[in-house]
Formats: sequence, structure tokens, C-alpha cells
Amino acid sequence: MTPLISVKNLNLKINANNSIINPVKNISFSVKRNHITALVGESGSGKSLTALSLVNLIPANLIQEISGEIIYQKNNLLTLAGQEIRKIRNSDFSFIFQDPLSSLNPTHTIERQIKERKIINQSGGFSKEEIHEQVLELLEKVNLTPAKRFLKRFPHELSGGQRQRVMIAIALANENKLLIADEPTTSLDVTIQREILNLLIQLKNEFSLTIFFITHDLNLVKNLADEIIIMKQGEIVEAGKKSKILENPREEYTRLLFESIPQPLKKRPAGKKEFIEVKGLKVHYPIKSPFLKMVKSYVKAVEGIDFKVSEGRTLGIIGESGSGKTSLLKALLRLVPFEGEITIEATSYHLLKKKTLTKFRRKIQVVFQDPFSSLNPRMSMEEIVCEGLKFYQPKLTPEEIAGELKKVLSDVGLNYEDRNRYPHEFSGGQKQRIALARVIIMKPKLILLDEPTSSLDITFQIQIIELLLKLQAKYQLTYIFISHDIRVIRALADHVLVMKDGKMIEQNLTETIYKKPKENYTRELIKASL
Repeated sequence: MTPLISVKNLNLKINANNSIINPVKNISFSVKRNHITALVGESGSGKSLTALSLVNLIPANLIQEISGEIIYQKNNLLTLAGQEIRKIRNSDFSFIFQDPLSSLNPTHTIERQIKERKIINQSGGFSKEEIHEQVLELLEKVNLTPAKRFLKRFPHELSGGQRQRVMIAIALANENKLLIADEPTTSLDVTIQREILNLLIQLKNEFSLTIFFITHDLNLVKNLADEIIIMKQGEIVEAGKKSKILENPREEYTRLLFESIPQPLKKRPAGKKEFIEVKGLKVHYPIKSPFLKMVKSYVKAVEGIDFKVSEGRTLGIIGESGSGKTSLLKALLRLVPFEGEITIEATSYHLLKKKTLTKFRRKIQVVFQDPFSSLNPRMSMEEIVCEGLKFYQPKLTPEEIAGELKKVLSDVGLNYEDRNRYPHEFSGGQKQRIALARVIIMKPKLILLDEPTSSLDITFQIQIIELLLKLQAKYQLTYIFISHDIRVIRALADHVLVMKDGKMIEQNLTETIYKKPKENYTRELIKASL
């Protein structure tokens, strides 16, 4: 079979922070027609730069040197420029990126964004009514039904899975020959992730699509890919049919990718004393009418949650997107109105007034899902980590602050010499360590962790899990850990609370939940994670 694209000896050198690096090193591979080819590797392996090279999307000012051949329809795409390469991009190739929210225009409706894609290369001379019907058909194809409900919505009004379906609809709008999907499911929960993968397989068969799928998770492509390419530090270490790679991996690195899964937490004795107790927690968001802004009804995001966590122990909260996990976290941070009681160290936290609450909040810190978004790009690592410390202890001398900074950076495995670097100069795992350092320097007692490993590849996930356990043991920290991945929860949490539609479905010891779940919903979550 003649491949759709053949890559021969692709070599790329780029300018990065006033130095020349070689992230892609003389690689060769092919992408077969009507196949799903998966490019798998850790962060920094060169996957995304390889994909961008296929369509000449790397900014020219970054390229120091690029050589080799990318053959498509007898053309070497590396030699094309201007209108020639733009025509091929518009008519033949489509991209789906990791974060659909940053790819979609926040000021345009979903209908307008799909229409724009259709008319860019529209040679059929369709009327507005015909294009409108085609947009509806595309939304139906990606299972956004009823389609009319989504036409006038904006990206921020959709869930992560819905936004990614819109991106797929845009990719299909011009019947392109190649769909390049760069980590399209990384930030989605496991059940939505499975739905998106099944949708891609369905559309590939229906439209005879060729898909180039990029991921850091080898287990993810077990049921997706026809061909697998394993990449490490800019080189291809192994490639072949899925069955060959899965059943008999030739390289040690490939075997390590398969075996890299978080290990279950060893059973720990119950904590000596109760740290936090939550009773009857409710979070209801009002729905107001356009006229006079009167409250018509409420969205019941959290409905009567109860739990306790002992000092030095971890409660894992698991559920799909929209289950109420993040609203629960916001209530614990007192960032949204809520009903119920929250008692922390025998203090009625829910009753604290503003001045007392500000002081008390030092005990409660939070680590967010995406460190790239939660770290200020204009602040150095030192400024980010020390900002809260300076607020709560304004009388500390520069020498004392430097001492605290050295200690906390050592705790999280970062170099003090890098303190003047900015977030964009760090890897994803390093940025999450910075986010942890910002929290640990405050000497908290309770840390709320909102999906802190979901955007990281598996090796970085394991490193962060091990770091969290080490810090917990050293400082007797109490964690409330939110995740959609039961494997991560199992590696960190002593107890698990399962949420669905704002309600608690079940709650028990982690291993009991994992091995003997009571509810079908829990069983489905576990199955989707494996």
C-alpha cells in the first residue's frame, strides 16, 4: 500500500533560549492511508515538533536548520511555502490540539467557527442554507445532539469533551485526507476520553480518514492504532504494527512505557486525629431570567456531601466531568456560596469572618490541574514561590526568604540556581513542582489537589505522586485529591468518595472501592481507567 505521507531523514534544529537544540534527529517513518498511526513518547521526545513539521507549522524564527523529506502527493512539503503549503493545509490536512479552549475563538459561536472552516476551501458554491444544514450534519456526526442546541453556543459554554467534539467537526468540515490529533484526550476524564477515541475510530471508518495520533500514553492506543511509532529524545526507537509492538516489544524503553503505572498505596493505619469534617455540604448555582434577573431555578452542583479526613491522610474524590468535584473544592476554599458545615481542627471554618478567614487560609492551599495556566508567565520561579510567604510574613528579611526558598526547592526537587527562570523555561513536571513549592513554603496543613497530574505523561505522573507522598510523610499533610483516574487515586488515597451529578454514590477504603465497588457507575469508572 502506498503511504499517504513518507518522512525520510527528518532532522530539525531550533533556537531555544539562545541555544541550539536538536529535538528531531534524522527520523524516517510513513503514515499509511486509511490507518491510525500513533506516535508515542514522553514529554520532550519531539512528538509535537514532528507533527508540526508535517505541515510546515513551526515558526520560521525558531528554525535553525531543517532537512530531509516529507513526501505527500510527490511533493516535498519542506520545500513548499506561501500559498502552496497553505492550500494543502486548508484542503488536505486538519489539526486537533490538546486544549480545545485555546484553539477555538472565544468570541465566535460554534456555528460560525465550523462555517468558517467550510468556506475557506469551499469550491462547491453552496448557499447559506446548504452550509447551515451541513454544519448541523457535522454536529450530529460528532454526537453533539440535538445539533440545533449547540449552534449559538460559545466555547466557554461547553464541557471539555463537547469542545473537543467541536474541534473534530471543524476538522471534518472540508473532508480532509489527514487528521493530526495531538494529545486530544489528555485533559478529559476517562469516560469522555473513551468516547472520543471511539468516535475517531467510527469517523475513520466512515470517511476513510487517515489519522496521525500523538500521545504520551502507550496504553491509550491499545484499542485505537493500527501502527505504533515509539519516540525517545528525538529518535524513533521502535515502529511497527500494533500487534507486534504490544505482544513483543523489542526495546527496553517500550517495555518501560507499558509497565509505568502508578503503584497502589500501601495500607496505612488510620490517622491519630480527625483533621476535617464536612456535613451536608450543598452548592447550588442560581439560574436567573433575562428579565429583572429573577432567580428561576438552581443548578444543584453539590447535594448533601458528608466526609471526614484524618490528619496526615488522603481522601480521593473521583467522578466524571460535571459530577461536582470542582464545585466541592471551591466550597472548601470558600470561593462560592454553600450550605453545610466545615470543621477544620475543631474550628467552625464555615463561620469564620473575613479577617479571621484570611489568616486561617494559610493552613489551606490548592494545587491546580494546569500549572501553565496557574503560574504567572511574567514572574520568575522565585517570585511565584515566595509571593504568598511575603504576604503572610512581611517582616522576613531577604536572607530569611532566600533560606526558605532554598529549603522548599530542595523539598520538591528543583534547583535553587534556576530561581530566576520563567515558567515557559520549565517542563510540565517541573512547572507542577513549582506549583507545589508555592504551596509547601506556606507550611499548610491541608492541600487540595485538583487533577494535578492529568496533563502530565505517565513518568511525570509517577514522579509527582512519589513527591506528594514524601511531602505528606515529612510534614504530616492532609490531602483532598480530585481526579478522574482511579489509578492515580489508588496510588495516593486512603479513602475514596465517588461523585455523580453532585451526589455521593459511595465512599469507602480505596482498595475496597477498587476491588469490590457497590455501584455500576463506579465499576464503569474503574473499567474506563484500565
